[in-house]
Amino acid sequence: MTGSATYLLHSRVPVAPGAKFPVGAQLARRDREGGHATFVALAGDEVMELTAFASLAELPAVLAVRSEAERGVAPWLTGEWRHEILGHVEDVIAAPQAITAAPMVEMRHIEVPPPVYAEYRQWRERTIYEAVRQRSEIDDFRSYQSVLSTEPGVMFVVGFSAEPARYAEVYRTQQYQEILREAGSRYIAQGLSGLRCTLYARPQVAEELDRRAA
Repeated sequence: MTGSATYLLHSRVPVAPGAKFPVGAQLARRDREGGHATFVALAGDEVMELTAFASLAELPAVLAVRSEAERGVAPWLTGEWRHEILGHVEDVIAAPQAITAAPMVEMRHIEVPPPVYAEYRQWRERTIYEAVRQRSEIDDFRSYQSVLSTEPGVMFVVGFSAEPARYAEVYRTQQYQEILREAGSRYIAQGLSGLRCTLYARPQVAEELDRRAA
């Protein structure tokens, strides 16, 4: 699928210690450019998948394919799959494919109280978006909003190729720290504690990073 996906199915599952690399590798056999991608968490034992689709009418077929794959890795799972549907809002830094082709991705989630959501949309355009557009560490940056989720809110899906430590510097500048302080005081439910950020990499990349860190 080319261009931004109208919808993303965001799926994640906890796995047994030491199992994330083989589980990720097995699930990644289903990956297809722009349509489906498998990642493993850089910290913790979790596998995450993104599936792009154009219409909610496609969801039954997407779930049918998932069901078989989920059964195949069930022995290594320590909990249930968590699924949510994300609706595309805008591309801040665009990419040709519906799902990033970058080797790593960060999922950045917040919940914004409805009374300030419209104001937040205007604010983030001149603050968050302006800041990230200047950074070469980011390959692509897309904004989504939950359509169906037990954890509703805004999700930024950020693809990157830089080393994780270098990528993290994007959010440690004085400019971005001020953005975070303002967001926490005005727009994020539960303040800055409501910001959830998780780094993932494609299974082979994550395994190589793990070897280098050992």
